[in-house]
Amino acid sequence: MKSRLIFDISPLGFSNETTGILRFTIEVLRRLIERNLFDVTLICSNNFEETALRNFYENVDFSVQQKITFQSKEVEHFVLPSVLPSNKPSNPLFGYLEGLVRTVLPDSEMLESIIEKVRVVKRKIIPADQLTNKYSTKRERSSLLEQLIRNSDVYFSPYSAVVPEIDVNPHIRKLQVIHDLALILFPYMFPKNWSIDIMGCNHINSEFCVLVNSQCTKNDLLRCFSHISESQIIVIPLGADEYFHPCSDRVKIESVLKKYGISYDIDYILSVATLEIRKNFDHLIRSFAKLIEGYDNQFPNIKLILTGNKGWLDKKIHTAYKKLSQKIKKRIIFTGYVDDADLPFLYNGAVCFCYMSLYEGFGLPPLEAMQSGTPVITSNTSSLPEVVGNAGIMLDPHDVDGLANAFYRVLTDNQLRNEMIQKGLEQAKKFSWDRCVDLIVEKMIH
Repeated sequence: MKSRLIFDISPLGFSNETTGILRFTIEVLRRLIERNLFDVTLICSNNFEETALRNFYENVDFSVQQKITFQSKEVEHFVLPSVLPSNKPSNPLFGYLEGLVRTVLPDSEMLESIIEKVRVVKRKIIPADQLTNKYSTKRERSSLLEQLIRNSDVYFSPYSAVVPEIDVNPHIRKLQVIHDLALILFPYMFPKNWSIDIMGCNHINSEFCVLVNSQCTKNDLLRCFSHISESQIIVIPLGADEYFHPCSDRVKIESVLKKYGISYDIDYILSVATLEIRKNFDHLIRSFAKLIEGYDNQFPNIKLILTGNKGWLDKKIHTAYKKLSQKIKKRIIFTGYVDDADLPFLYNGAVCFCYMSLYEGFGLPPLEAMQSGTPVITSNTSSLPEVVGNAGIMLDPHDVDGLANAFYRVLTDNQLRNEMIQKGLEQAKKFSWDRCVDLIVEKMIH
């Protein structure tokens, strides 16, 4: 008889975009179902069940869907409607208008002032319950979830706090993933209403198995939470999907680049991340400007491509951008969010990939870039050295001259580029989603 597994898909309800945590949840869930080792029941511990289910149904094959059930926390038998309600952006009108106006008027001081004032007004007029942190699991207890947990063997939370109903079954095996401790180590990088309760670390006791994506996060966890022991923590490195690989299909690459306003005939440096303060895009912009100012005659067509939706405290990025000359501004393209299916071709078209994040629990984009055969330049901080190894150029994330020089080397030294490509492909072989799930299954069973 197979063990009964409860899988909390709440991260699928946070966003309609395939961010790192959402991708992790989907990849692990898909492989657990395909292996058919458990009777899997999905639950959603937050209030975004419809979005979570939509993301599940849109990202998991139909053959896999048939092998799984969903248990709502509020109703005994959840019936998925034949047509799910359309996905709505988390901040539909204001977010769209802000992005549009910033694209048309990127230098406007008046615009920045208006945006900040509108945000203040918005906070005052939106009901308080809508402004509470959407990751919170604080809600009324569910007797239906209690019943489900009593009759299950394993509970797996891929992110956030474990559901409070877990206490009704002291014998259930509890696995929780902690992706990083950025909120604790860099609280100024997050909204003020975010609490460390989001991470669910305080409720962890000796019965929990804690899964982390890197040795760096394990060390951070031990340093920040004395009640968690080293023996409880298992490192489960992530993987990159198989569709990230070298591609020589010029027609396909050119088609994807055209979609985002990029010419196939120019060289470009690529960076992929949400446009937020932790990703250090302002430093990247300044370093790129330094390269152009020093070597414009050598690189008359080089561009910097920044992909990702706007994030928290992105004003710093726009401030760095608007200080540039018009000549350099024309070299920078903000694509916005990029569809998952297009990312491999953007990696393949790039002359190099740059990821100067200040802190990462793992850092999927550098791994995806290496697996795509793209040279990688990244920060020498947090978990990134574990991911990149000796395959890329690693720098202090505040060294503008160093990064500009690294760009110059990769752009001018074909031997170095080829060495980085080969080393990157070899380094990427050390990581896979199947190995990640192997480690998770091992802790679910033993």
